[in-house]
Amino acid sequence: MKKFLKIELIIPLLYFLSVLPCFLLNNFNVLSYGWIIPAIFGAYEDLKSSLISDSWSLSIGICGLFHAFIFSHIKYSLLSFILTGVFYLIIYFLFKKGFGAGDVIFSLALSLWLNPKYILIFLWISAFSSLIFIFLYFLICKKHFKKNIPFIPFLTIGGIITYFYGYEIYLIIETILL
Repeated sequence: MKKFLKIELIIPLLYFLSVLPCFLLNNFNVLSYGWIIPAIFGAYEDLKSSLISDSWSLSIGICGLFHAFIFSHIKYSLLSFILTGVFYLIIYFLFKKGFGAGDVIFSLALSLWLNPKYILIFLWISAFSSLIFIFLYFLICKKHFKKNIPFIPFLTIGGIITYFYGYEIYLIIETILL
């Protein structure tokens, strides 16, 4: 247990030390992509073990708060956080299950990086990409999953797509609906 606690403390520390030169050189644009590496490592860990270390979510969340503070959009980041939390509360009360605590914490951390208008897009892309995977798995392997599907990789895919293309997707949806 102590071994895992040390790893939980070392990973965020190493990550923050790697981001420190950005602060010292006033190159805050690099910070805008600082969540992607921990998200990918978290997705890999979830695929490998069906569990995710809190250090990945913590790294993403803390850097998201720093990013929001530096670029003066802390209100929007906190609103995204609240909207994501409300979404998961609704899912919990409707279905009493569905997502693991790691998935929820990871989603909340990622939401700090997204515009509140894009939260539903992020969650929809994550769910849709997992459905595509399940469909292809069933089609190719002709069998069902025997255990839960790791959802962090799909949250990472949804987060990356929404972060880079959220505005364009939002405009397409707005055009279709209006």
